[in-house]
Amino acid sequence: MSFEVWQDKRSKLSGCLVGNKVLGHVKLPSETIVHEKGTVFKFRNGKTRKSRTFIGRIAGQEYLAGNIRHFANISRSQHNAFKGSPNVFYLFITVSGKEINYWPMPYDVISKVLRKLPVKSDSSSFLRIHEEDKRFIAHGIDITRYRRRIRFSDSQSRRYRKAAVTA
Repeated sequence: MSFEVWQDKRSKLSGCLVGNKVLGHVKLPSETIVHEKGTVFKFRNGKTRKSRTFIGRIAGQEYLAGNIRHFANISRSQHNAFKGSPNVFYLFITVSGKEINYWPMPYDVISKVLRKLPVKSDSSSFLRIHEEDKRFIAHGIDITRYRRRIRFSDSQSRRYRKAAVTA
């Protein structure tokens, strides 16, 4: 299944490849994905007429060290713009070796995490997911249950590495 919805220039070619692969895994068969803005996507369900919104963040390997599995900048104004909206999720994505780790996390969980984080001068906050004893933690909150994984085939791994080098 191939999607070319994730086309954000900040994600570079390798990030777009990975982002689109994850969107394909998160999408239900009855849903259509609509690009809203940047890395925000609306999944519209043709059967139920309900929708889900995903705010995507991809972490490059250059931001990961030690037990850190994801690193993202969260805009407080973007976050607050979705307050009260139903079915909003963040989609944190990281490539690690021959697999993609991703965490589709409900808005309310990220709201709890953000309350623990300092606000930078640009009204954003850094969010880190780290691994501790086979659990995934975001600033003291156990988010292990949200973690999903996609394994690369050898050809997909080569394609991703080539895209990462040429980006």
